[in-house]
Amino acid sequence: MRELRIAVGKATDQRSTVWWIKSTKADVYVASRMMGGSTKVSLHADGRSQFSLSSDYFADTSPGQPNQARHITKWVRPDPADNAAAFVYRIVVPESELAVTDVAEDLSAGIWLSPPAVGYHSVVGLFLSPRPASDAPVSRPDFVGAIDVDPSRSIVVLHSHEMRSEHDERELVRLRAAAVKYSLVSGEPLQPGFRAIGFFGSNESVPGMLEYLPMRPAP
Repeated sequence: MRELRIAVGKATDQRSTVWWIKSTKADVYVASRMMGGSTKVSLHADGRSQFSLSSDYFADTSPGQPNQARHITKWVRPDPADNAAAFVYRIVVPESELAVTDVAEDLSAGIWLSPPAVGYHSVVGLFLSPRPASDAPVSRPDFVGAIDVDPSRSIVVLHSHEMRSEHDERELVRLRAAAVKYSLVSGEPLQPGFRAIGFFGSNESVPGMLEYLPMRPAP
């Protein structure tokens, strides 16, 4: 299997967007299906990684600009050790950012993850394993799935709930303010139900994306 589709919550209740994680050749891509194909994360076989606007979206919104300008941030992901997987990416979905949606989409092939309690968030962790998907730790209670990257390596996906910190709360406030500012500058009004993502990470932490609702007030 070379693709996983995951969402936090329930199809008929409050939920996140549907995220897909897939491998093509020896590269791994992460994106959300409900964000119009505007952004994606690429984890390349040689370790180069980037959070970027998609080629089509960038061409439509920035005509005449060089394609390289679509890359928002770049980094180098770690390699796994001989007998230990490397934590390479994560998707974070706070409980407060789950919402009912009326977007029509095929949800039959998705994996639904348990929603976090109030004051917590879901963390979907991607681990680059030095072993194929057939050797994935399927008995772990946090195991979600695994996909082969090449004949000897795979991406293993684990899911956990973590308590939100004061820093996390401040980040949500900052992200909502940034979304409002972008809306004013771009002239594109925010609408209830819009979804957005914020990229985070540094040399000291595992990079990832946080999903949030720009129109929902911070708790």
